[in-house]
Amino acid sequence: MSLGEVWYATIEAASWSGDGMAWYVRHRYWLAYLEKHPIAGDKRDASFLLVPGLADERHFSFRATNPGLENQHLRNEGGRLKLQHHFEGDELYEQDATFEMTPCLAIKDIGPGVSFRSHNHPDLFMRYKSVEQPPAPAEMWMEDFQEAGGQNYRMSFSFRLIPGLYH
Repeated sequence: MSLGEVWYATIEAASWSGDGMAWYVRHRYWLAYLEKHPIAGDKRDASFLLVPGLADERHFSFRATNPGLENQHLRNEGGRLKLQHHFEGDELYEQDATFEMTPCLAIKDIGPGVSFRSHNHPDLFMRYKSVEQPPAPAEMWMEDFQEAGGQNYRMSFSFRLIPGLYH
C-alpha cells in the first residue's frame, strides 16, 4: 500500500490459538476484539477501510465499513481499542486513530507480519490479550512493548493485513 491509497483490509492475528483457525480483529458494541473467523453477518465488523492517517498521512487509520458507521474509526482511548465517531477537527481523536505500521515484533519468522504503533503514544502498540484461552475472544489494547517478553507475548503484538473479508 502506498501513501494516500485506500483499501479494504482485515487485521489477522499472526498467531493465536494454534488450532489452525484464523483470528481477526473486529468491533462489537464499540469495542475491538480478536475473534475466530466471523460468520457471514459479522464480516463487515472485521473489515476496515485502511485510509491515510487522520493525524499524519504517512501512517494509517482504520475506518469501519458498516452502513451507518462510515465515519467511525478504531482509536486508542485509555489504552482500549474502540470504534468511535470522528468529528472533524478533533485533534486528539485524529491522533488516537492514527497508527504507524512497523516491522513485526515477533521473534520467529511468521511470514509477512506487522505491528501497529500508536501515533501520539509511540511507546504503545496494538495488542490482543485475554484472561481466558481460546476460543474466548481476546480484548484489543494499546500497550507498552517490553523487549524482554517471550515469543507468546511478542506474538500478541503481531498481525497480518489481508484483503477485507467484506467489501
